[in-house]
Amino acid sequence: MARVVNRHGAPASLVAFANAPHYDSGDSDITVTQLIDAPRIRILRDKHADQIQDDVYENIFRLVGTAIHSIAEQHSGGVTTEERIHIRVGGKDVSGAIDVQYTNEDGLMVIGDYKFTSIYSLKHPEKFENQLNLYCYLLEHRELPPDHCHVGGLEVYAILRDWSWRKAEREVGYPKTPGVTVKINLWERERQHEYLLERFDAHRAADTTYELGGDIPPCTKEEMWEKDPTFAVRSGRRDKTAAKKGTKGRAVRVFSDAEEADAYAEDDEDLFVEFRAGERTRCENFCDVAQFCDQWREYSGQNDAEEND
Repeated sequence: MARVVNRHGAPASLVAFANAPHYDSGDSDITVTQLIDAPRIRILRDKHADQIQDDVYENIFRLVGTAIHSIAEQHSGGVTTEERIHIRVGGKDVSGAIDVQYTNEDGLMVIGDYKFTSIYSLKHPEKFENQLNLYCYLLEHRELPPDHCHVGGLEVYAILRDWSWRKAEREVGYPKTPGVTVKINLWERERQHEYLLERFDAHRAADTTYELGGDIPPCTKEEMWEKDPTFAVRSGRRDKTAAKKGTKGRAVRVFSDAEEADAYAEDDEDLFVEFRAGERTRCENFCDVAQFCDQWREYSGQNDAEEND
């Protein structure tokens, strides 16, 4: 478990809330949240659990998300909340904590999940799909009581931390409220089963590789939220106009290929090409084990810097 620290003067009440026990995996070997994430991150978290620091203000969004779960659990409204489901896979205990379960008018179970999240995440719901479809699989494959209902729907209750009322007024398709219920695609049961085994096998293989030689399989581009380098064609006129207004001018076009960008800009002396380096957004800003990760250290040049010291 990460050690809570207070580097930025958070009040004692928030520090106490951060230190309170909010999570219990129920003695499972691996959870759904871990399964859908990178094996490397899980292994490094286990290895360096006593070294990871969790600053109250630096991780305040996660703390707010935890508070939302706690409040919703206390006021369930007559539905099943925060139930942890266990099944056996490959001799291991796999579990997932389902935020909300209720029966719809058709007599089918609906699984719901609270998310304190961003507008961007609504445009890329793949992680939501992965998580809730595994919850569905667990729920339907546990030891079933006689009155068990099959799952007929998945929902995310998204509280949008970056919602803007101005954008809601003028942008088509923008959420009209800072909280929205999002229907999540329910997969065929065979696809759920295949995905569960795929993720389980990936983690099991990573554990075996680590136990035999100490190596950890690298994170994928998707797991690192990696953005490739781009080449932005910019306008000198547009940049000067924006600067007068105290803003930054937008690029005219953005290309993934340097030659295409050069070709677009070559016939207009006012245009120039700006190289934008790629980045691994999660590694740099949101990974709590980046400091222990040799993959990140090599990418960011930290290994070279240490060798030159």
